[in-house]
Amino acid sequence: MKWAVFFQSVKYGDVTGDGIEEAIVSLGIQTGGSATPGLVYIYTFQRNAPKLLWLRSTGDRADGGLRDVYAQNGQLMVELNSSVGSRGDCCPTHFIRTSYEWRGGRFRQKRKETLRVTAS
Repeated sequence: MKWAVFFQSVKYGDVTGDGIEEAIVSLGIQTGGSATPGLVYIYTFQRNAPKLLWLRSTGDRADGGLRDVYAQNGQLMVELNSSVGSRGDCCPTHFIRTSYEWRGGRFRQKRKETLRVTAS
């Protein structure tokens, strides 16, 4: 069975607090089954070339699946679906928002909170 990787999104924002936007690239993985894990890459531009700052794999749908990733106030914000109280993989009722701060050449967790999914 072959896996396939597909492009989901690219966003730009300052996640290192230096006033320069980085690229936040999200990829999805087709496993051949019902699981849909993902990957998040964060790149900066240094010496006329992209430089990888961070790589993170994400879980499957309600079990740590990527909800959103973005820059906010010079920090990296990652939202992952939580299986807490979920009604199956399809229907997460909560998600975990974690903020990361760039310090000492790497992202360090600053704050983590569990939030309820609200109907839109």
